[in-house]
Amino acid sequence: MVRGAARRPRQPGPARVIAFSLITGIGEAAIGTLAAPFVRDVLGGDGRAYGLAMASQSIGGLAGGLIVTLIGHRFDPRAMTVFQQATDDSHRGRFWGTIMGIDAVAMLVGTLASGALAEHLGILPVITVPARFEPHLGRYLSSRARCTR
Repeated sequence: MVRGAARRPRQPGPARVIAFSLITGIGEAAIGTLAAPFVRDVLGGDGRAYGLAMASQSIGGLAGGLIVTLIGHRFDPRAMTVFQQATDDSHRGRFWGTIMGIDAVAMLVGTLASGALAEHLGILPVITVPARFEPHLGRYLSSRARCTR
């Protein structure tokens, strides 16, 4: 993983992909960890409400995938291929492994931190931060998709 991360560390493309993976991994884990307590404690729901919330999230993911398929051709292809542009063909597998390792560590950190923080700050403040921050991160990284290898 270290050799994959060390490959041209000063290039902006790989650094952006690594930052995106790190931040979204922490946020995804925080929201996933606190989803059930959120439904129970904040919304006052039961197991059925939790199931409906998870089903709604899945339906949203499927709908989003369909929409991207239908309108994806309208966007600049560079914005959708940051990962490919950020790496050389000969090192893409190594870089992908690095990203997956970083994502795994980020999700572990997000899981542990969100549980601890929710004890002190409450569930809602902890899940609000990634929910508010990640869309802006995606727009920021996409707007700078013109990377050099």
